[in-house]
Amino acid sequence: MPNSVKRGPMRDRDVQCIKTFSVRIEQEVDAKDLVPYLYSVNIIDYNDKDEILRLGTTRLERIRTLVDIIHHRGVDAFSHFTQALNLKGYVDLAAKMQQEHEYEPQSSFLPECPLPADRLRLVENAWELLSRRLTKIEGKLGPIEMDSPEDEIASIKLELQEVKTVTFARMQELTEENREKDAKIQILMEQLKGKDHKLQEAQVKIKLLEKRTLDLERKLILSRKDIEKQTKLNRDQQTEMRNMKDQNTQLLNRTTTMEATMATQGDAIQKLQQQFESWTGKNNNSGRKKSAKTAKAVEFPTLRYNCKYTNK
Repeated sequence: MPNSVKRGPMRDRDVQCIKTFSVRIEQEVDAKDLVPYLYSVNIIDYNDKDEILRLGTTRLERIRTLVDIIHHRGVDAFSHFTQALNLKGYVDLAAKMQQEHEYEPQSSFLPECPLPADRLRLVENAWELLSRRLTKIEGKLGPIEMDSPEDEIASIKLELQEVKTVTFARMQELTEENREKDAKIQILMEQLKGKDHKLQEAQVKIKLLEKRTLDLERKLILSRKDIEKQTKLNRDQQTEMRNMKDQNTQLLNRTTTMEATMATQGDAIQKLQQQFESWTGKNNNSGRKKSAKTAKAVEFPTLRYNCKYTNK
């Protein structure tokens, strides 16, 4: 047979802790997430489960119904409730609740135990009761014959008076000690609250640092990508410059070759010009001679022709 559901009131400190975080619980938690675990550990039964899931039409109604139910599910309900929160992803809320629960002062001077003034009143009441009883006994023992009852009663009264004196003195000492301890407890609680406040501030700063770290990591990744792109671009530019340098070297070599060729051709042209001038000069001389002969040949007939007609 399965284990029965545990019933009974929660401890006061558990109820107070849930009350402290009730706003966050109602704003953040969905009872649908917690019901399976709480059902499996017998904190709620099938009827509770049906009431929460079927009758709760909204998330707020479901979580309020669940909280109302676990208030009556015994001293283990709080620990299982925080465990369910932790398992279902409400880690921060569960940690805060457990931390607040651990900070609850554990002292013999809490209201569960009687305060020194209350204990003193109890002792005084007991002393008055015993005094009245002894008075009654003393009144009744008048006509009765007993072995020195008055001495015995006087001895008892004396012992009670001594006990009362010692008890009162001790109670006063304890009261003073309790006051000092209560003052120290208050100081420690204030210090704990201050440390808790500093811890919360540190957690906020840690979250901010984590966010800044993530931003820096993203920027670093982007910077690395930019550096890689720039490096690749530089390599391409260097390769292009080497290619251009090789092309310039080739052009320079071709220019040098062309200059050498042109110089050679210039020498050849000069030689050809010299040969042409030399050949042209010879041809001019021979032409002049031929022209002179022709002129004489033409001149002589003319002269002869002129002479012939002159003689006539």
